[in-house]
Amino acid sequence: MSCPLISVIIPVWGDDDPVANLVCRVKFEPDFAEWVVAAVEPSEALRRLEGSGEICLVVCGSPSRGRQLNAAAAKARGTIFCFHHADSELTNDHLTALQKVAANEIIGGGAFHRRFSTRSGWYVGCEALLRCLSPFAGPLFGDQSIFVKAPAFLRS
Repeated sequence: MSCPLISVIIPVWGDDDPVANLVCRVKFEPDFAEWVVAAVEPSEALRRLEGSGEICLVVCGSPSRGRQLNAAAAKARGTIFCFHHADSELTNDHLTALQKVAANEIIGGGAFHRRFSTRSGWYVGCEALLRCLSPFAGPLFGDQSIFVKAPAFLRS
């Protein structure tokens, strides 16, 4: 089996349903991308997705975003790692952008602007405020998708 171009890596602790919904909504061919989910006490929904081959499930003993991301990255097979947060938006357009990044030798990594998957109330206002502050203060939260070419990540 060939390696996928993109590994979408998601840490999960208690937010299994949004991840299961995302996997069911965003479809792609296995040689294009893979889902690698690092979960603490994974739900039946995630277990079913693992059983059907739709995700690679990495079970972690305790919650720690950094450890979960590293454990998932150790199992990832893609040439680009996209570290994604469960409540942020991810669409096929994002994956198409990552495909372009893979073809560009100059780009080693980056991030997508945060856009929460919940499109109501304070989330929308919060996004706008954070986008205004980010150029000056950097990302204030780790909830956006961050991507890096796998060799660069594995060297660190």
